[in-house]
Amino acid sequence: METTFPSLVNAHRLSALQITLFAVCFLVAALDGFDVALMGFLAPAIRQGLHQAPPELASVFGAGQFGSVAGALIIGPLADRFGRKRMMVASTLWFAVMTIISSYAPDLASLSLWRFLTGFGLGGALPCATALTSEYCPDGKKASLTTAMFCGFTFGSAVGGFITAWAEPLVGWRMVIMGAGVAPLLLVPVAWMLVPESVDYLQRSGGNARALDRIARRIAGVEGWSAHAIAQPRAQGSILSDLFRSRPAWGIVLLWVTSFITLSIVYLLTSWMPLLLTAQGFSMKQASLATAMFQVGGTIGAVVLGLLMDRFRPSRVLAVAFALVGVFVVLIGRVPAQNAVLPVLIFMAGATVSGGQVGLMAYAAGWYPARVRATGVSWTNACGRIGSIAGSLAGGALLGLGLGYSSILMLLAIPALFAALAIGMQGRAA
Repeated sequence: METTFPSLVNAHRLSALQITLFAVCFLVAALDGFDVALMGFLAPAIRQGLHQAPPELASVFGAGQFGSVAGALIIGPLADRFGRKRMMVASTLWFAVMTIISSYAPDLASLSLWRFLTGFGLGGALPCATALTSEYCPDGKKASLTTAMFCGFTFGSAVGGFITAWAEPLVGWRMVIMGAGVAPLLLVPVAWMLVPESVDYLQRSGGNARALDRIARRIAGVEGWSAHAIAQPRAQGSILSDLFRSRPAWGIVLLWVTSFITLSIVYLLTSWMPLLLTAQGFSMKQASLATAMFQVGGTIGAVVLGLLMDRFRPSRVLAVAFALVGVFVVLIGRVPAQNAVLPVLIFMAGATVSGGQVGLMAYAAGWYPARVRATGVSWTNACGRIGSIAGSLAGGALLGLGLGYSSILMLLAIPALFAALAIGMQGRAA
């Protein structure tokens, strides 16, 4: 009989329990992505409804981003201490309730406050779902299944745009926000009933033999597994101190740096690409479609990179992807605006940088030991979210300096190459 949970999972085919867990975590990610993108979709309607000038909406966007950073930093360690399923469900419940309350905000200041509190839950839910998914994946499919789950985020963002475009003229922006809160609220009892708790947490917390045996029976059809199971070592001291004892500190820092750089590139491109393209002569429709190609590329690229990461060394796959980002952004800046190859290059840029960022989260989930996995993924994700804020601001700063379309894109090749170098070096960490 297999005595560790990873060996038990590796020795058997995917069970209905694992597939159910993956599906629920995908839905959590999708609703997270929808909520994160919601304010962007509704910005014109909110501006009119609250009688605000466009620049004043920046506080709403910023509040949600800062809230998500705080949530990722705080909820990750709590998940390793008190259970990943428990904190995923609690985070989902939190952002559902805060989103519903946001729909009643009478002014911009209160809306910003509620979006900060909503972001706190959004920042915690996705890393917990990622850690749970990774734990229940067999080693040979860990990267591909985890990236597929994480694609729920981009799926939710994309579908949310269509839902908002259809629903807002019919029911108004407040009801759309309320609907975005009701959906995860309905998912909460489903997740609580159907998703198993982290086996690593159950083993470390003690006194959970019945729950462990039930999980082993549903995955492998074995009885009494808990009597033979060997638990992972308990954390010594605080979760954060154990995080830096579990892996070389320089490897952790390089992972965080890579996350910061890549998500800053993603957000700079997604935030400013429509404006840059219209300045080159694109119509708004053409610019929107071209930017959509970036998002589509990110989703497809994440799946492809996940499959490659299961076959080859993950850090090398990601290093090649991020190096290619530098190539594609330079080519985008050099190709004439109306050239038919431009949408293909934008698609490939999305596949390598946005898809690579998703692959990086899957890599992080597999690289950190089980006992600190939620903390590791959450803090890696938090560094990326800080990068997203920096990227959005950097785009405005570069435009303020008078730099043109080609110059900005060519400059992006520099951080892309730094990201490739960082993750390539990080792969040498034990």
